[in-house]
This record gives sequence, C-alpha cells and structure tokens, in this order.
Amino acid sequence: MAAAAGSSHGSGGGLRASSIKKESTTTSSSSSQRELMEGMDNFMPLPCNANLTVDNCDGTTLLSSIIAAATLEAEALMTATNATSYPQGMEATIPCGTCAIADLSGGSTLLAPTGIDVQGMLYFPPSTHGTLETAHMFVQGVLKIDPPDNPEASRVTIKLIGPDENVFLTPHLHNTMACSSYANGKCPVGKRPIAVAGGRLDVRGLQDPTTCPSWVNLQDIWEEPLTDTQRLQTNNIAVDGDDNEPAGGVEACLRVKTGGTQYDDGYLDVFVNTGDGSGYVEVTQSGVKHDQNSVVVEKCYSGGLVGVQVMNSDANAWAGNIETSVDGGISYTPMVCKDKCVPFGGSRATLKIGEEAANCWKATMGDVILTNSNPNIKQEDNQKILTLASVDVAEGTVTVNLSKSQIGDPFTMKTEPMMAAEVASLNRPVKFTSVKDNSGAHGGHLIIYHTPHVAQLLEGVEVRAFGQSGILGRYPIHFHHSQNVDGSIIQKNVVRDSEQRCIIVHGTHFVMVENNVAYDTHGHCFIAAEDGYETDNTFKDNLGARTKRGVNLPGSSNDLR
Repeated sequence: MAAAAGSSHGSGGGLRASSIKKESTTTSSSSSQRELMEGMDNFMPLPCNANLTVDNCDGTTLLSSIIAAATLEAEALMTATNATSYPQGMEATIPCGTCAIADLSGGSTLLAPTGIDVQGMLYFPPSTHGTLETAHMFVQGVLKIDPPDNPEASRVTIKLIGPDENVFLTPHLHNTMACSSYANGKCPVGKRPIAVAGGRLDVRGLQDPTTCPSWVNLQDIWEEPLTDTQRLQTNNIAVDGDDNEPAGGVEACLRVKTGGTQYDDGYLDVFVNTGDGSGYVEVTQSGVKHDQNSVVVEKCYSGGLVGVQVMNSDANAWAGNIETSVDGGISYTPMVCKDKCVPFGGSRATLKIGEEAANCWKATMGDVILTNSNPNIKQEDNQKILTLASVDVAEGTVTVNLSKSQIGDPFTMKTEPMMAAEVASLNRPVKFTSVKDNSGAHGGHLIIYHTPHVAQLLEGVEVRAFGQSGILGRYPIHFHHSQNVDGSIIQKNVVRDSEQRCIIVHGTHFVMVENNVAYDTHGHCFIAAEDGYETDNTFKDNLGARTKRGVNLPGSSNDLR
C-alpha cells in the first residue's frame, strides 16, 4: 500500500500528464514566476565558514542578543520614518565564521520580527526546548539542530510568522553574482521562506533513526479491557504475572465476545473475591443469540466469591445463578446485575506495531494515522487519526483513544499480510510550521536554491502548514536547480496540512527521500523528477495518505509573491 501511494504520486498517471500540459500552456504569470526563480546563478559555501564547527559554539554568542539588536535598530528606523511594519533587509544576522546558540529553554519563545540571516552557524543544542518565531530565515551558512536529549519533555519549533509579501535575499559578498541579474542584486524568495542559498541543513530530530520507523504495517488489533494495565481476554491473559495462583489485589475486567467463544461444557465460570479487589464481566456484543456451546454475558456484575454460570437461553431473558461459598457449603441466589461497566464504545483499542515503533513513538505521544484498505470499510472511515493513550514497549503495542468498534475492522499482518493497514506517527520532536494568509491557502515554504555539491540533511522533522497554493516552486520541501547534491538525505519526516505538494526534487540529482509520511496534503505529493532530466534520486518507503486534488495548479496564481 505504501508503494502504491509513492508510485501514484511519483508518476501521477493521467493526472500528472494533465498538469504538465496545463503548466506549459498557462498564462504569463507562470512564465514570470519561473523566470524569477531560474534567473539565479549558483550559490557556493562561504569560505569564511571553512573552519567553523560545533566546537565553536561555546555560548559566547546568543541568538537572543543578535535578535534584540536587530529589532532595536529596525524599530528606530520605523519611528524615524513613521512606518507601521518592520522594514525588509534588516534581518538578525549571524556573521560568517560565528556560531550562535539558540538560547531557548523551558518552553520559552524567541521572536525575530525582521527575520534571521544565518551566514555563520545557528545551533540548537540537545537541551533546547522552545519556539523560535521569525518572519523568515535565510541559510547561507549552517542551520544545525541536534536531537533533543529528552524528546518526551523537549521540543524545538521554528515558526514562520512573516507577512504576505515577497522577501528578497541579499547574498553574502562571496555570492554576489548569484543574484546579479535581479534589481539591486537581491534574489526574490517568496513569502515566509526557509531559503537555503549556498548553506547547509544539518537538522536531526531523532536520537536513533535506524530504530525509529516512520510507519509500520499493523500486526494485530484488539479491544482493550476497561482497566489499562490488567488484561483478561482470549489469547491475552496478563493479570499479575502468576499463572499458578489466582490473581490478587488487582482490578480486572473479563471481556467476553458473544457468539464466537466455544466451551466444551457449555458455560463459563468466573470467580471474583471482592475482598481482594474487584472484578467485572462485560459483554462485547449485547443481545446476540447463541448456540449451546457459546457464552453470553449480557450485563456486568460483581459479588462475593462468585461463580457465574450462564446457560443456553434467550438472549433477552437468560437465567443464571450466583454460587456463594458459605461455611464450606454451597448456596444459590438469583443473579443480580449492576451497571458498573463503562459502555462498550468507551473503551480503547490496542494496536500491535512492534517494539521499535513503540519505543520511538512513546517519546512524542501524539497523533498517529491508521490507513485501511478493507473494501468493507466506508471510504470516509478508511483513514483515522488516533491519539496515543499509552505505550507498552516490551509488548510492542500502543493503546489509542478510540475503541476497536469505532476504528472498524482493519486488515492486519495476521488477517491480510499483503493488504495490512499502515500505522504512521504524525509527530516529531523538531517542528517547522507557519502562519497562513487570510485565505488559508498560503503557508511557509522550504527551498534549497541553486546550491550544488552541498549534502543536505533533514531528518525527523514535522513540516506543517507549508506550501502555497498556485504559486510555482512554493512547496513544503523543495530542491531547486541544485544539480549534484550527492549525500543529501530527506528521511523520516512528516509533511502535514500542505497547501501544495510535499517533497519535490527539481533540477537536482542524488537525493535520498526515504521513509517519510505525508498526510492531508494538496496536489501531487512526491515528485522525483519535475522536469524529467533529474537522475539518481531515490524515493523509498514513503507513505502518502489523504492526498487531495490541488485547488490551483502551480503557476496558475497571479500572486508572484
């Protein structure tokens, strides 16, 4: 199923061919946009960063100080000119050869209203926890983000908050020729960009990417009993770990599926000692009639030391006895039912996903999606967003916020190995996000501009609310005419809520795009060859879900920003 999603987006079939035709015959706005983007020469790495490493990040230069100085200067100009918005070209600039630390801790927020120009290195150490809000970001040097050392408690977020106006990049003196064909020697890079121009991304959100899959096939699914940690059910008996003696000092619920459980003697005995805890029995399918060998328990009940004997009878009028031990003798009293069980729909499902996925996903404890190819499931129900409630790494399972009946009956590796549902994590410890314009169609975008022979790394990042509908080249993750970038890796990321496409490789070669997830996006999602001459790009094990028709074809918008 993952291969189908990847191949359909990569080739696009007739839909892709149609879009090519329309892009080549559209109005002059498309041609104008392409000319704007392709008028650049190549950007090269800055020589003044040749000896710059993370060892130079000793904390003497703080990002907050650089931002404060730039903001003060911009606001002074605004006062002098009676301006009501921050002027362009006054970014908080990290000088070439200098490393600045992103000093975010305790979930704090750092605001850069004039944008940030990384000419040296901007470093987010593992201890970082907070949000950097910036109008835009230029990367002419190095953007380095290390995996949070405590991903369960730490998050790194870069949020683009710029206005709806085109931003212009003033290149470092070493790359002046790259923008020489534009007015004032500045390159147009769109609105709310993270624009890499001669620089390098070294962004890692995962501590051990080799053991952290972005998505897996669903191995099994079952209904979780009412108590999260104590389980009693068919083929899954785990109460207190002692198989020789009765469970003691615990609360447990035995869930009985009606109509399918077979017993040779025709009835079920359940013993509960209320002095040693409490116990309940719950039916999973109330009102189903049964044959002589099937068990039906219609209600929940508890008592002293009880044996519940349910014999074959009408499902709505069954008879039973409570057998109570009294001074060594046996007496029978009528069964008394008590409403002590949560309604069936209020329980939760357990998904078996494997130890590696469970161990990795517990760090973020966020949303997952479950895609389902079961033809018996309604189309609107074949993709569910589920929230993790608990994780059992040893068992390789996660408990989610919906019951199995609410999820449906997805195929699993046990039932249909070739069509098993996919389960994918939608959260990452590092996040790039953006505000949108009033129409909701234009968010941020990330682009690697004309930067050959520089290996880019973007790994374990959630990219959300990116893409700009109808504007050519404004995609969530986009390599643009960077030629050979051998060693570049885009892996284990999430692209979510995209207004235009997902991961696009244009005029660039030797990019590895692997094990990424895209959810709730517009337009062709994974494109390995936009013009057709791109070579040696690998798209492997990527998953796309809820991929919707693009509202506007790239290049059809008259908005050139």
